[in-house]
Amino acid sequence: MASPHRIILCDDEERIRNSLSGLLQDHGYEVVSVSNGSECLKTLAREGFDLVILDIIMPDMDGIDVLARIKEKYKDTEVIMITGYPDKDKAIATFRLAAYDFIEKPFESKEILNVVAHCLRQHDLRREVEKKTRELAEAEEKYRDLYDNAPDMYQTLDRNGIITECNQASVHESGYSREEMIGRSVYRFYSEGSCEAFLRDFPGAFAKKRAGIERELITKDGRAIDVMIDVTPILDKEGNQVGLRSIMRDITSHKQAENTLKYLKKYNETIVASLPSALLVLDKDLNIKLVNRAYRDIQGVEYEDVVGKNIKKVFPDRLLKEEGLLRAFEEVMETEETRSLQRVKHTSPHQQEKILNLTVSGVRLGEREGSLILVIEDVTERARATEELKRKNEELETFVYTVSHDLKSPIISMHGFSSILLKEYQERLGEEGKGYIERIKENARHMEVLISDLLALSRLGRTVSSFEDVSSLKIAKRACSNFKQRLEEGRVDVSIGDNLPTIHCDEDRTYKVFENLVSNAIKFMGDTEKPMIEVGYEEKGRFHQFFVRDNGIGIDPKYHRRVFEIFQQLKKVEHSEGTGIGLVIVERIVRNHGGRVWVESEEGEGATFYISVPKEHPHDPEGPPAS
Repeated sequence: MASPHRIILCDDEERIRNSLSGLLQDHGYEVVSVSNGSECLKTLAREGFDLVILDIIMPDMDGIDVLARIKEKYKDTEVIMITGYPDKDKAIATFRLAAYDFIEKPFESKEILNVVAHCLRQHDLRREVEKKTRELAEAEEKYRDLYDNAPDMYQTLDRNGIITECNQASVHESGYSREEMIGRSVYRFYSEGSCEAFLRDFPGAFAKKRAGIERELITKDGRAIDVMIDVTPILDKEGNQVGLRSIMRDITSHKQAENTLKYLKKYNETIVASLPSALLVLDKDLNIKLVNRAYRDIQGVEYEDVVGKNIKKVFPDRLLKEEGLLRAFEEVMETEETRSLQRVKHTSPHQQEKILNLTVSGVRLGEREGSLILVIEDVTERARATEELKRKNEELETFVYTVSHDLKSPIISMHGFSSILLKEYQERLGEEGKGYIERIKENARHMEVLISDLLALSRLGRTVSSFEDVSSLKIAKRACSNFKQRLEEGRVDVSIGDNLPTIHCDEDRTYKVFENLVSNAIKFMGDTEKPMIEVGYEEKGRFHQFFVRDNGIGIDPKYHRRVFEIFQQLKKVEHSEGTGIGLVIVERIVRNHGGRVWVESEEGEGATFYISVPKEHPHDPEGPPAS
């Protein structure tokens, strides 16, 4: 229920105040009576009132003055003037000050009630209009704000394509001001091709709502923007089409991304098509979605022969089940890890025997179901070449072993007969003859060492290795103790790190590595004042890394690779007891352990030989790979 209207009754006559107050209260009004203008203004200041009934003639303050102050401070409050002394000038003054009405005393009850009721109805109506106007203004401001701050470009056109309204996004994107756009034809803001399309399509746009129209907008600075346009006809009250509303969205980046995706798709298709290995893309049910040219060439089938079919109907059971391809698919789907099948024998549809390497991997796109990718590499020719190379290497190793073994006997004989000559005929040989015999013996001994090294090198590819857990510290100590006399004679300080670990290796060949490296360090010591050799270890993630360091003559960096080639010796020690095979043996043994060896050195600054081998040996324990 609405609250009663509140009225101030201001009159200096108590009789009138009482009678009129009672009358108004009887008709549902809330009335406060006061006897003078000052009290009226104070009451009005404390509380809100809808109407003041004000006597003109009062002792302390004239009613006209009170009216003026009320209208100055409380414009929303209505005022009805009453007087027992009518005066034309005062009546005019009250109306000039916006009094609602002017009533002469005495008045009938009905008269005053009608005037009050009518006044308050007008008062309420004005308030409601003001409220609605205010709400409408707020709504207009709100929607104008939404309109202007929308990310999309809004435009309103008349039937001739003239822009009658546009939002801030249109201004921002086009570079034109609102004044430059409104009143202009929409055609002038588009490219020539888009204008032609507009002229063709515009009349039809009035027939129905359309969406997804792509056009090219030209900005004020000449840039081209791709836009997507939705249009809606504007209808008048009679349903006649009088204009058009358009919403435009800048899709330039989207178009660029779309073009990039098209390019990448084409690029990827080209790469896939040109891959030398066969490639198949399958869904989770193992239906073939894509194959490349290499697969068609390997299998001798056409694209339509396999795409869309399940791989179980395309591949033979032996390949799927016996070779484990189906299981590989299952494991990849379960673990999302790549699976490989190596050297799989396969008979093609044309009865060609092939050797294949198969790799299965998975690709997942976000939350969507991914795809399986099967890469088939035809290694038939490579396998044949590898087998042929292995056979040739075996033949070469056998030849080297045979020749070395056969040469050893005459060398031993040379050495023996030279010793006999020196013993039995030294007086007849003379000093010069004995010198020749000594040179023969020395060369025979050098040749014997060379042949022994060649035999050792050939055995690396002919004998089976046995891998076990051994202490690398014990191996290093044993290798150094083998040169105890030479180390003492040369006053070489030897240190071996106590952190050398237990490793899984071929003990005899690992010993040979340390023996050759220590021997090499002694041989290259030169005339160093305080010679030293250090054997150490550093852990490097998945690898063991050992080093043998000396402070000898060093090695020029240009020879760092050559020292691991057979029969390569530095000129500074070319007349030493070395054969140029020791470091080759080291490199071969380390490689057979799945590792590598290298040297870091500068001439005159000593040398450090590093050996890096995996902690988990890849060739365990069947023996090293063929050289």
